[in-house]
Amino acid sequence: MDISTGVVGRADLVEEVARIYGYDRIPHTQFDDVMPPQRDNPALMHEEHARDLLVELGLQEVITYG
Repeated sequence: MDISTGVVGRADLVEEVARIYGYDRIPHTQFDDVMPPQRDNPALMHEEHARDLLVELGLQEVITYG
């Protein structure tokens, strides 16, 4: 009864079939590819550095969810 429509519905259906068939019976496959080289993200690095400095000063970060 929880199967949606469209792309989500197809994913729901595949999940149900896999659950009934048994996840442990589905063969494992490893990707034959390499990870792309890592790139720096200067904006994120500056944000994390600023956050670390503020924590060292005794401040705390509070995340609230609506």
